Amino acid sequence: MNLQTKILIPLIIVFTLMSGVVIWINFSNQKKFVETVIDAQATQTAYQYFDSVNTMMITGTMDNREILRHKLMENKNILDAHIVRSESVKKLFGPGFPYESAKDELDERALKGELVKVITEDKKLGRSLTVLVPFKASTNYRGTNCIECHQVEDGTVLGAARIQFSLAEVDAHVKENATYVGKILVGLFLFALVIVVIFLRVVAVNKLKKFHRSMEYIAQQLDLTKTLTENNSSDEISKMANAFDHMMDTIRSSLGQVKSSTEQIVHGSEEISRYTNETISDIREQKEETANVAMTLGKMTESSRNVANNTHQSQEFTNNVEAEVSDGAEKAYSAREKINNLYKQIEMVAQIAEKLQQETVQISSTVKVIDDITLKTKLLSFNASVEAARAGEHGKSFSVVANEIGDLSNQTKQSNLEIEKATVQLKNLMEEAVAVIRETKTLAEEGKNEVNVSYDSFKNVSSEMAKLKEVMSNIALSTQEQSEATKEVEKNINSIMELSNKTTTASERIGEVSGDFSSLANHLDELIKKFKI
Repeated sequence: MNLQTKILIPLIIVFTLMSGVVIWINFSNQKKFVETVIDAQATQTAYQYFDSVNTMMITGTMDNREILRHKLMENKNILDAHIVRSESVKKLFGPGFPYESAKDELDERALKGELVKVITEDKKLGRSLTVLVPFKASTNYRGTNCIECHQVEDGTVLGAARIQFSLAEVDAHVKENATYVGKILVGLFLFALVIVVIFLRVVAVNKLKKFHRSMEYIAQQLDLTKTLTENNSSDEISKMANAFDHMMDTIRSSLGQVKSSTEQIVHGSEEISRYTNETISDIREQKEETANVAMTLGKMTESSRNVANNTHQSQEFTNNVEAEVSDGAEKAYSAREKINNLYKQIEMVAQIAEKLQQETVQISSTVKVIDDITLKTKLLSFNASVEAARAGEHGKSFSVVANEIGDLSNQTKQSNLEIEKATVQLKNLMEEAVAVIRETKTLAEEGKNEVNVSYDSFKNVSSEMAKLKEVMSNIALSTQEQSEATKEVEKNINSIMELSNKTTTASERIGEVSGDFSSLANHLDELIKKFKI
């Protein structure tokens, strides 16, 4: 059911009720007016009839009263006209004609002095008004002394004039007038209805249809530049169109901001993916370098064991040092070279550890960047949800996308928190590893110096034999400490490798999340590009 029909149906109902009420009131008032007029006319006729009979009685022509009665009844609207005699008159002048005696209750009431006016209805004859006017004896009834002839007391009812007046003709006229008035009202209503229909179509229906076509075009073509306002009218429909255009301006502005933010999100997600890939590559390289350091430390540990064994043998065979001095010099030389290599490897380990520590700081910075982007995405999602709620039914699809982006932002933020936590732990462990490596480097440097001293001592073994035992003891002690430090470094390297594995897994997860985030951002950008803003 369209708007025009909804407006016209109540108007038709109201007019029908009003017309019925007006016709009924008009019909009732006309009936009352006609009844009043006929009542007065019948009463006047009754008085005139009695006056004529009274004149005949005075002039002695009462025998001709039937002529008078028939003359009255020649009027087609008078159904009955006769005089009803009272008992006192019958005693003096006889019963008269048969119809002049009381025959019903109305006659009896009139003979008791009551002015009777009754409207009755017959199926064939229709409605009729019966009027009975009683006449009482008086010394001066319109100039006539009734008591002289009738010899009754003053005030005695002598009879009554009965007139029955038909209302069928006037009722027919009243119905005809009511029908005529009804036709006029119907004609006026139809004319007014046509005017209202034309007015509604020009003022409201055509505008609403035009607005409906424009809205369907916007919904199908996603053209948000389409406007509804074409004139400066100030009616409610034009105000609604202005409000709709204002809402579309707001939606266009919001979509423009969302589009710009989406482009930033896409760019940010691509940067995150690039940084994540670089981080994964660096971590894998770090794992390889750490594995090489671990292998080198294994060799260094084995070399330290050999040095310890050689030193122990040197202490046992000090007495035969002269015979073995050449062999001892070669071993001292070998130990010096290995210590130098160990020192270089430890320096490399220290550099790698410091680089790993710097990469850990870089990871923390990257995580902060991701967290900032996540926060901005969350704010943009919230703004998009607000604007979608303002758009009503047209903004439901935006609200769904905004909620998905908000959920993804929450997931990204949670993943960032986990990465940040792991990064802080890795950073703390790397700081401890760097401290241990630096200490090991110091010990290695001391060992290198002592091996150099040992090598010089071998050159001067002839003159420095007494000091050889003490030097060898120091070498053995330093070698043992070096071995223990090397074991600790090896343990830390293993921890670093384990943390590197975890970091690699976390970075790969960040890459996956970044890829998903980038896909969602691209999907949102595609949805927004469908709209013409």
